[in-house]
Amino acid sequence: MFLIINMRNSNGKINWNIFLGMEYERGLFKFEWIPKFLPHILNLKEKYITNDLTITSKFKSSFTWTLYDFMKGHYGYWHKEMSKVDLLKLFSVEGVSSYKDSAQFKRGVLDVAIREINQYTELEAWYVEKKKGRAIVGFDLHWSVASKQETAATENQLKEITTIIDAVEADMWNYLEELGEMDLEKLHLMNIIQKVLKCRVEVTTTLTSTKANEILQRLKGHLCSLQSQLDDARRKKDITSKPNYVPFYNWLDEHE
Repeated sequence: MFLIINMRNSNGKINWNIFLGMEYERGLFKFEWIPKFLPHILNLKEKYITNDLTITSKFKSSFTWTLYDFMKGHYGYWHKEMSKVDLLKLFSVEGVSSYKDSAQFKRGVLDVAIREINQYTELEAWYVEKKKGRAIVGFDLHWSVASKQETAATENQLKEITTIIDAVEADMWNYLEELGEMDLEKLHLMNIIQKVLKCRVEVTTTLTSTKANEILQRLKGHLCSLQSQLDDARRKKDITSKPNYVPFYNWLDEHE
C-alpha cells in the first residue's frame, strides 16, 4: 500500500504515489521517495511544527486544530490580519451558506476554536473585528504565550504529594484492620485509598505548580474522608476511650 497525494495545477488534478517502494525487516521500515517529491521533503527540514498530542487530543472541534496549526505555523508573529473570505477558506467553510453570516461564523467556527485554544493550549488567543461600515470584512487574529507560561512544581510540592501518598500506602492495611468486618465501610475506604494511590501517576517531570496544587487539594480531601470514616468506625467499636488508643498521624495538621 502506498500513500497517495493529490496535487493541483492550472490544468487540473494530478495523483502521485509518493513512494517508489517500501521494505520491512526486523522492525525497521525503509521507504524510497519518488524523485519529484524529494525537493518538498528537503524543504520541510527547516519548516515544520510539532504538536503535543496530550494537548491536541482534547480538542473537540476540527476548527481548533486548524487555527492552532495556523498560529503555531506563524512562529514569530503575534497577530495576523485576515479578510473574512480568507478566514472562511482557512477553515474550509467557504461553501457553507450559513457561515456567510458573520455572527453565525463567529459563533459556530471562530469562537469555538478560540475558546478551546485558550482552554487547552499554551497560547492565549483573541481577535479584533475589522469593519467596513457596519459589515465585518475581516479579523485581526492575536495570540501570545507569555501570559500563560506555567512554572514547574516546586520540590516542596513534590515532596508533600509523595509523602502523603507513601503514608497512606504504608498504613492502608492498618486502616482496613480498624474497620473489622464492616464490609460496606471497607469498600468505601478502599475506594478512597485507591484514589490516593492513583495520584502517583500524575507526578511527572512536566508537572506544573498549578497542577501540583490541584493534586494536593484532592489528596487533602481524600485524607479528610479517610479520617472521618476511621473516626466513625472507632466510635462504633467504642475504642476511642481505651487507654492505649493512638490516632493515625494527621498529615493535614502538619501541612496547614
